[in-house]
Amino acid sequence: MSTRACYRFFPLNGPNDWPGVVTVYKHRDGYPSGAAQAIEAALPHAWPLPRFEPDEFAAAFVRGNKKSADDFAVEFEQQAAGEDALGKTEGASWLRDRAKKYRTDPGYLSCCGGDLRLVPFEGLDGY
Repeated sequence: MSTRACYRFFPLNGPNDWPGVVTVYKHRDGYPSGAAQAIEAALPHAWPLPRFEPDEFAAAFVRGNKKSADDFAVEFEQQAAGEDALGKTEGASWLRDRAKKYRTDPGYLSCCGGDLRLVPFEGLDGY
């Protein structure tokens, strides 16, 4: 089951200031530690703090958290290396096979949409 969340990025002077509140929907990992990781993933793509613009940070948030098929393949390969280090060859083999599918199988290549969306409602009505 997914832990869905809406992330709202507010202007420094409140929700009625320009450019308004920007909301991004994330379909999974919305629990507190997942939210912290998602925000951290956005930081390399945003203006360096303390500069903050809610629309620009929302774009950085999407960029930092949207995954391609290749991103998934790399994650599975890294997990396989960890399983190898623990001597769990069966698990490592399954993970490498899954990584290969994300690199070559059209069904896997086309499944990486979704997960993050800009919410098409303005301000505090975005949910």
